[in-house]
Amino acid sequence: MIMAVTVKYQGVVKNAPVLHTQSGSYPFEPVTPPGGLELRPVGAGLATRATQGSIYELARAAEQERVLGELDFMLQNLSVNLTYPQTPDAQPNALGRLAVSSDPTAILASAAQTAQAPTTHEARVLPTATGGVVMGKTMNPIAPVSLAAGAYRFTMTIDGQARQIDMNVGEGQTNEEFIGRLAIAIASQDERIQAKAVYGFEDAYDPGARTRPMNRTVRLVVSGPEDQTGPSFYFGEDSAGVVEAFGLNLLSPPRTAVARLDGVAQAQTDNAISLDGGAVTGLASGDGAAVIEVTAGAPAVSQRLSAIIERFNEIIAYIDLHADVLRPSLKDRLTRPGEDLARLLPKIGLRATAQGKIVVSQGFAEAVKADYATARELLLGQDGWMTKLSGKVGQILAMDKSFWADPPDFSKGAAQRAWALIFDVSQSIISGYY
Repeated sequence: MIMAVTVKYQGVVKNAPVLHTQSGSYPFEPVTPPGGLELRPVGAGLATRATQGSIYELARAAEQERVLGELDFMLQNLSVNLTYPQTPDAQPNALGRLAVSSDPTAILASAAQTAQAPTTHEARVLPTATGGVVMGKTMNPIAPVSLAAGAYRFTMTIDGQARQIDMNVGEGQTNEEFIGRLAIAIASQDERIQAKAVYGFEDAYDPGARTRPMNRTVRLVVSGPEDQTGPSFYFGEDSAGVVEAFGLNLLSPPRTAVARLDGVAQAQTDNAISLDGGAVTGLASGDGAAVIEVTAGAPAVSQRLSAIIERFNEIIAYIDLHADVLRPSLKDRLTRPGEDLARLLPKIGLRATAQGKIVVSQGFAEAVKADYATARELLLGQDGWMTKLSGKVGQILAMDKSFWADPPDFSKGAAQRAWALIFDVSQSIISGYY
């Protein structure tokens, strides 16, 4: 059944339209969205009053936030690939093998010449193994040391060998100052052991005077290597002193790793992985999982490098597409490494375009195979394109992403009025007619 509905729009009451239907008449109600904007319909003379910024500003800010969010994700992905290119150091050959991890931040792998290829492996290490860790007491950084001024001695036992450490507490010395000196004294006992002051915050009221914020804390953290291959250690003292005052007796025991390799779970004391009978090996640097793809031959190396270049070109294309809301200096930073090496890249079958992209020619794969040393030097060497690009990407990611939003140009009055008209008409239709 089809029912026709006739809607008539006629007249205004108090400078606002009235909708007349068979069921009655409905005066328009102004729409006041968040931000203090009162919007009235076209029939009211396109009256738009902005108390906290224009519609153009709001629409532009929303678009910039979306674009910067997408761009940040793309740059993070590129940064990982530049940091972990996962390419061989030596000349690849037809019998060589290349292992590429889907998440190199979690698991890095390499393949021997005897590894089966092409194939994939699944690896998961969760949790990773850790050595013993001393988590000292949290303290007010600028409060004076609770110990009386004077000389103190305590013992640090490393792999069964006791070593004496002497410390002096000065008059009026703060916890922050003493922990810094204490960390140096402990770390100097064995190069495998790390000791550092770790700052944090406590969500609690503390009447003691502090620098802002009022709940800032500091503690001494002593640890060995990330896995259980490091030395065992603990602290002790004959009488209450440094060990008790700073919580050096709070030792967390070592933790065993749980690895699942190609579906087989096993407990182990380190974070190493071994697959394909030991032909594929790797190391887990953090809790996580990865798919490891093993491919054969020199073409796999050029394909890996081409994939990284393609990610870069996608970012440049995205920046060009949204150039109206981004600072021009963003693209300049990313394209500078390619400009600096523009004369050298053709040696390995690459070309830097005027738009900032890197074009991969058909001869790139052959150049990588024939002279991998030159290709690696131009791309991954100390002054290579990917090395310099990695530094630029790191600089960009270290800054607040809002910095790269191009400030609005209010001289573009026509554009501002157009945005206001579009928003006004859409709100009039939604709120005034239906």
